[in-house]
Amino acid sequence: MRMPAVLRSITGPRSSKGEARPPRPQAADLGIEGYDDLSEDDVAQRLRSSSQQELRAIETYEHKRRDRPAIVNRVASLIEDEPWDDYDRASTEAIVASLDQRGLPDARRVKAYERAHKARPAVLQSVNRRIERS
Repeated sequence: MRMPAVLRSITGPRSSKGEARPPRPQAADLGIEGYDDLSEDDVAQRLRSSSQQELRAIETYEHKRRDRPAIVNRVASLIEDEPWDDYDRASTEAIVASLDQRGLPDARRVKAYERAHKARPAVLQSVNRRIERS
């Protein structure tokens, strides 16, 4: 039985089995201004600073639209677990303050994650000090 259009507009997109599907990401949700106007190489170079949430949105967006290999492959290499919940949303100051209260395993995860992603100098300096103290 088909769902009336008015209900579809309220409940969002559904699969053929009637299950709710997550909304498809739009270019504005990807965290890279002018995404659709950028070349494959330009996007791939900007991915390093994207959050895990943005990377997953970019992955879905690319698979549904252009499926550009350099972007898809780079996104795949960057998707990983954050050092702790909401890490990507935390400010540099909050991460630095939190490092003093966390153990050595967390500090090592932060160091590896920062090197691969945002490479913020203040975070890397703080994490190095935290590791040296242990």
